[in-house]
Amino acid sequence: MEKKKMSVGFINGLVVPSSGRSGGLAMLWRKEIFVDIQNYSGRHSDAIVTEDSGFKWWIIGFYGNPEVHRRKESWDLLKALNKKVNLPWLCFGDFNEIVSMEEKMGGARRPQRQMDDFREGINCYRLKDLGYCGSDFTWSNMHEGVHRMYLRLYRALATSVLGHVPRQIQNKRKILSDLVLRDQNGSNGSEINKIRKEINDLLDCEEIMWQQRSKVQWIGLGDRNTKYFHTKASRRKKKNTITRLMDERGTWKESTLGVAEVAISYFKKLYTTSQPDRIQEVVDAIDPKVSIEMNQTLIKQFTREEVEAALKEMHSTKSPGLDAWSIWYNRNLIAFDSICQLPSQIWSFAKRFLHEHRNAWVVVNTGTVAQKGGWTPPPPGIFKVNVDGATSEAGRNSSMGATIRDSCGANIAASCKYLQGQFSVVEVEAIAVENGILLA
Repeated sequence: MEKKKMSVGFINGLVVPSSGRSGGLAMLWRKEIFVDIQNYSGRHSDAIVTEDSGFKWWIIGFYGNPEVHRRKESWDLLKALNKKVNLPWLCFGDFNEIVSMEEKMGGARRPQRQMDDFREGINCYRLKDLGYCGSDFTWSNMHEGVHRMYLRLYRALATSVLGHVPRQIQNKRKILSDLVLRDQNGSNGSEINKIRKEINDLLDCEEIMWQQRSKVQWIGLGDRNTKYFHTKASRRKKKNTITRLMDERGTWKESTLGVAEVAISYFKKLYTTSQPDRIQEVVDAIDPKVSIEMNQTLIKQFTREEVEAALKEMHSTKSPGLDAWSIWYNRNLIAFDSICQLPSQIWSFAKRFLHEHRNAWVVVNTGTVAQKGGWTPPPPGIFKVNVDGATSEAGRNSSMGATIRDSCGANIAASCKYLQGQFSVVEVEAIAVENGILLA
């Protein structure tokens, strides 16, 4: 390995010896690059790179376990590494897994669960595939004829640096604007659509990164400073508020009614037909994409397996809406292969819950609530949010609730949650305040 280092011009490096003819890793770098090795094993090596400007980022050389039944150990290793350092990171190497059948040619079909586990691991840590140059495949079993198989097992994954994305969005928007101005005859349509897709992807990436950054702030500051919640909510409201819109004549409308009229006019015009007289000719020229067989598949009854798959696809940090915690509870049981209700029972409960919720909503809004206890109503035109949290003495079970009422005491909205995990009284109260603000 020392001779190889010198031949390629990489003076410095870390070499993890092989065990016989299997395993072994090497991470090499030039002498002018400052690399601080953090840890290594037979399956990985990780280090912090410090650039001349002082900017630091994390690099991981990775080798996925070649044994399928131990592949989960590799994703658990990624999870453990992710908790170590709060820096942008690059993870590259031979993952011994693919994300879809498009990365495989020849051989038997890859089990979907294997690919799903790998893809979920990538998405969980918000990693982006940096792409590649050259062949679509990086490995072959070198068998002859129909038994030959190709796979893309090598890849480089990275997180995005927060400051770079807004600049990329700004540059892409300038390019899009220039293309639209020069597109007089519609010849740039495909290029315009490509740039728009790139902008949307960057906007999604920016949203995810701000969400991650916000999550760290909520955890770090929220438990000790309830004023922070109010500041956060106020900024969000200010950002989302539309103060004025320009109509078709170029006039700014700033009143609430004026803004609403401009919005309604815009979307009404956008989605109203111009009554073309040769529409059937256009329809006849379009090749149908949905065959009779495909349509039969689409309209057939749901199966237990499909319902289970849909429940498992619900992200573990997402709210189910309308406080349907029974559905969420059964989703977690299904996801972790525990005992749960049948999917048909869950579906029946969901429909019954929605029906009861709508009936309750009608009752709540038909009158006012009598004033009881020490509750003080807000001034007319103002809504009041009340929250409360509770936890058991042993700290095993916790729950919270929030309600919004007007000056007459009428219940405008309400929310309640069962909290899984151990929380202190202060933590539960802080979570209750957060949920109250989000409800508002």
